Amino acid sequence: MGILHVAICDNDAEQRESLSAMLTELRGDAYEIRTFEHPIGLIGCIRAEHYLPDMILMDVCFPGTNGIEAVQSIRSIDAAAQILYISGHTAYIGDSFETVHTGYLLKPLLPEKLNQALLRAEARIAADADDAIVISAGNSFFRISRRSIRYLESNRRKALIHGENETKEVYRKLDALKEQLGARFIRCHKRYLVNIAHVRRIENGQITLTGGTVIPISKAHLQAVRQVLAAYPGETT
Repeated sequence: MGILHVAICDNDAEQRESLSAMLTELRGDAYEIRTFEHPIGLIGCIRAEHYLPDMILMDVCFPGTNGIEAVQSIRSIDAAAQILYISGHTAYIGDSFETVHTGYLLKPLLPEKLNQALLRAEARIAADADDAIVISAGNSFFRISRRSIRYLESNRRKALIHGENETKEVYRKLDALKEQLGARFIRCHKRYLVNIAHVRRIENGQITLTGGTVIPISKAHLQAVRQVLAAYPGETT
């Protein structure tokens, strides 16, 4: 694992400096750290610079918003970043579970507690290194997990990317997306690509996916789909 990009977002300058110093003491040059005073600055940087940090250490209390709402906005762009909440308040712990995150640490931070959280985040980053993918079209982009994509659907000029929890739209052709996503995504119909890891059964001209979604499979693509499924035994159940 190479250098990790880490964002610190805290409206207290002393806290930002202290946390940055603690990370440097724990990890040396393994982290490239950027600091932000407010989530507006972080989100603006993500959008304007396509800045996608591997890890975000997010305070919870900010003027006009809170870190949990900020993470919800970030998750609409980036599903892969590891989120560590850093807060002096316990009242928000329950609300934090509205977002996918790796930990909730209380101030004042203890180095051993922070190190344990960093180890969890680093393990997840390493596990997802070959899974996360950035999909872009024009000025629009987002990072998503390949594993989470169940199928893709062509809808006129748009491609609908159906994940486990949400659907994203992008102005891309299915063939171009298939090339980017890899061999485990197979065309099953002129309007559909399917992730074979989410295929549960094929019958009566239809594919049933995880969650019970049913999509069509054409006769022209049936043999190719079966060949791909046979090439990756254990991918489906």
